[in-house]
Amino acid sequence: RRGEGPPPRPAHPTPPPAPLRRRADQADGREGPRREMAADVEQCERAMRQGNDHAPYIEIAGERNLANWKRAAALGWPEALWLFGRCREDGIGIEQDVPDAVSLYRRAAEAGYARAQNRLAVCYLFGWGVGEDNAAAAEWFRKAAEQGDPEAQNNLGDCFYHGWGVAQDYALAARWFRRSAEQGHAIAQDNLGYCIDKGLGVEQDLAEAVTWYRRSAEQGYADGQNNLAVCYQNGWGLQTDLDEAARWYRKAAEQGHPNGQNNLGLCYDNGWGVVQDQAEAVRWYRKAAEQDLAAAQNNLGLSYQNAEGVPQDYHQAFHWYTKAAEQELADGQNNLAVCYQNGWGVRRNHREAVKWFRKAAEQGNFYAENNLGYCYDKGLGVRKDQAQAVEWYRKAAEQGHAAAQNNLGVSYQNGEGVKQDYRRAVLWYRKAAEQGDPDGQNNLGVCYHNGWGVTQDLQQAAKWYRLAAEQGQELARSNLALLEG
Repeated sequence: RRGEGPPPRPAHPTPPPAPLRRRADQADGREGPRREMAADVEQCERAMRQGNDHAPYIEIAGERNLANWKRAAALGWPEALWLFGRCREDGIGIEQDVPDAVSLYRRAAEAGYARAQNRLAVCYLFGWGVGEDNAAAAEWFRKAAEQGDPEAQNNLGDCFYHGWGVAQDYALAARWFRRSAEQGHAIAQDNLGYCIDKGLGVEQDLAEAVTWYRRSAEQGYADGQNNLAVCYQNGWGLQTDLDEAARWYRKAAEQGHPNGQNNLGLCYDNGWGVVQDQAEAVRWYRKAAEQDLAAAQNNLGLSYQNAEGVPQDYHQAFHWYTKAAEQELADGQNNLAVCYQNGWGVRRNHREAVKWFRKAAEQGNFYAENNLGYCYDKGLGVRKDQAQAVEWYRKAAEQGHAAAQNNLGVSYQNGEGVKQDYRRAVLWYRKAAEQGDPDGQNNLGVCYHNGWGVTQDLQQAAKWYRLAAEQGQELARSNLALLEG
């Protein structure tokens, strides 16, 4: 009708139809349910700001208000389309139909309703009820974020952080996390804290990171509580306080947070901020391990291997190491290899040990690098190759691993896999000895005793023999007796 002129005017004004005189009454009738829906939406938003899922509240409210939401959705009310869509998505009080939920979200989103734009984006991100499309997800998150929706701002930050549907950009991620965090969104506060903690997209500032972790933690967000505890444990951005670390780990752990549970287990294992109790450590390791946290699975395996908090059980140790190793945790892979090498909880198999040592070593795990070097050195599960042994010993030694430093010294002393060089042998023995390694101490003593790579010095020889002997090194005891006899 754009090209048409205005309709003709009536000759005389006519009174409006009677129902129009009741417009105020009609408005009141509509505003009541709308106020109720606004309250429902606010409850959901409050849960989201605190880092909680709003589905439990929708389930409670939906039982009471589903019929109202459905009627209002049919009228096209955006908030009702969103609320009823959540019921459709999760099957709350009505048959689950995720594609229909997406259709409801889309109607509200296209009307400019930010919460529906955010939820539609989530569906695109995970492929719920619609084809997975990260670019579409990022675009809908942006529409909602630009309207000031804190959950969408956090989600858009995640897109930039991970490169979902947009070019990865830590600076933009931090910017959107900050906008959300400043509105009190607990997850965004934790995410912003992490960016500042690691200097991702912003200047590193551990004290400011702690500020954001604390804001998140005090809202009850478990990730924030765990991260704040890590800062207390390590003295990052504030004074070290193991009591506070344990307190915040416990808060996270009691919410079922697997990292918090594992870290609280470490506190009990080592007596950090709590009375040492290895049985209690095992209890928390197990809770986290049963949630498939690889680090906890490895720690539980160590407890079974070393009879710490539980009776020694190599089969259980092997079981938990396997779970950790299959998740590509390097410590778990190394420990699983040790089981194969020694026949702990499984039939001895040097080839299988080499396989797992290699997997861990290729991740830079210095225990595994040293162990793989030893396999090459002795021809265990692999063809003997002392040059390869030296290569792996060196990788571990350069990371400061004392046993590998001693082993590399032995290679130089004996000319195995490398040209004989007593001075280099002494250099590596000294590095190991100064870390308290008894074999390195004994071998450094031998060099001083014989004048290999150093000027002969029997007092120095005795000193290093004695340090090793005090740790139970039998060769050092014999060498000390020979020197003093």
